[in-house]
Amino acid sequence: MFSCVCDIDSDDYSEVYNASEHTARKHHLCGECHRLIEPGERYEYVFEIYDGDPQSHKTCMTCGQMGRELLGCILHGRVWQDIHEHYCADDDCICELPARRDRMRVARTLRQRSIGEEE
Repeated sequence: MFSCVCDIDSDDYSEVYNASEHTARKHHLCGECHRLIEPGERYEYVFEIYDGDPQSHKTCMTCGQMGRELLGCILHGRVWQDIHEHYCADDDCICELPARRDRMRVARTLRQRSIGEEE
């Protein structure tokens, strides 16, 4: 369902990569912002086999959309680090990764800025 082309410095790719959108029947934890995904809420589910190791990832729709819109893709478990590296690439940058509780506020701000730049 989701396609993603990441610019990574590696020749390694997942042997299996299946992405789909699910509706939560119980609480789940977003692997990016670490907030609870509530029952009834839509979320992205990915099953992959990487280097022979099966893995699954659950991502809230906000983090998934933000990763694709701001970064072009999602490297699971790294969205916030990748946003930090992309928006704070200068050696002189003194910003830090936001605390988990502040990540959704930062996500909205970055998304609004990116939408404003497109107009």
